[in-house]
Amino acid sequence: PEGAHFTFHFWNSDGSTGPMCGNGALCATRLATLIELAPANGEVRFATLVGIHSGRVETGRPQICLPDCELPREIPQTRTDPSEKHPFLVNPSVPHLVLQVERLEAVELERRGPPLRGDPETGEGGANVNWVAAASDGSFRMRTFERGVEGETLACGTGAVACAIVLEQLGLTRPPVRIWTRSGLPLDIGFERTRSAITSITLAGEGRLVYRGVV
Repeated sequence: PEGAHFTFHFWNSDGSTGPMCGNGALCATRLATLIELAPANGEVRFATLVGIHSGRVETGRPQICLPDCELPREIPQTRTDPSEKHPFLVNPSVPHLVLQVERLEAVELERRGPPLRGDPETGEGGANVNWVAAASDGSFRMRTFERGVEGETLACGTGAVACAIVLEQLGLTRPPVRIWTRSGLPLDIGFERTRSAITSITLAGEGRLVYRGVV
């Protein structure tokens, strides 16, 4: 489309389409600069099902910008376990339910994920589910149960953004926020808050070139 270097489509493992994928977009941004679909040292613009996003690559590390989103909405009627605190719904291009826990490894993800993913409070279509806990160095760690995969994934970019926004709303951190994913790699999130929205959202992570092929 006009104004974009490329169009980004994302399919879940069950064959359904995803409106946006943060980590996928980081990789697509990095790849686009390597195969000369987009400038290596400038803004990269790509179209998704939820609009045109932008990004860039700095010293080999991709960063993307997400559109403004509404403030997180607490949904206390969510059917949480006693260990799951402060359920919030937030939509940084993809809907996410965020829950704060003390012990991330104790989360019974395969048991808790399915009912929370389709909880009526999350709206039609449900939401991805993220559990987040504080790390010892002032950063945070997360685990995610993703729609379309219907299981745990090693990282979730928009989920990390959702967690960072909720943690800031709870007064537990201020941007920039570093969140460690299940893969052991970090995602770095920046944003600003106004009275009515979350703005200037950025997500930075890894986009590693694994191999090249020639047909």
